[in-house]
Amino acid sequence: MDAWLFICLMPELECEPLRQEDQDLLALNFLARVFQEAPDKDFLLELASLAQEFSKWPRLDCNAPQLYTETNLEACVKELAAEHLRLFSGPSPLVPFWESVWLEREKLLFGERTDQVYATYADWGIAISNAGHDPEDHLGLELAFLAYLLGLKQTDPNAHSASGVPIDAAIKEFLTVHLLAFAPQALELAQSHAQTDFYKASCAHCLALLENLRCDYA
Repeated sequence: MDAWLFICLMPELECEPLRQEDQDLLALNFLARVFQEAPDKDFLLELASLAQEFSKWPRLDCNAPQLYTETNLEACVKELAAEHLRLFSGPSPLVPFWESVWLEREKLLFGERTDQVYATYADWGIAISNAGHDPEDHLGLELAFLAYLLGLKQTDPNAHSASGVPIDAAIKEFLTVHLLAFAPQALELAQSHAQTDFYKASCAHCLALLENLRCDYA
């Protein structure tokens, strides 16, 4: 499955409030997209329709800055692209968002942690189309994979991986062994270096969401 096929497009808001499970999926997919690439003009317009809704969700950090304000979109896109490059995606990013960099002694890309995450994806039938370019243990991809598992649990609570791992065990293991092992530290560092409210808020929301998911599943 292509990496972006399991990062769901954000649905249009319904008149009725979203269920907690759907809020979690929407937030995980949104954050996965935010951390993998700088938002473009279309994404910011899409976000405008969700900004007020996000502020009502108890699972997110309601004390965080606003994710979106009505400003000149072209200027916003340029500012956020520069911030993303400085923080996450430049030649020497201030905050590397790869698990192996945080958890392995050599702090290099494509380490054993990357192999473990790759094997977990494969066990659930997921193949990343950009393999060899952006390591599979990038925070954005891991958030998207967690969203995939949580979505699968909703549709098939008895789902198992190819090797027989039950869906509940897979969610708990991926959270504890991978995401929660490095993401809080990485997000806190990113939040301290961020200069835009957009990325400050994104980090704060992700920290709050992961803590709630830890309480639920880990």
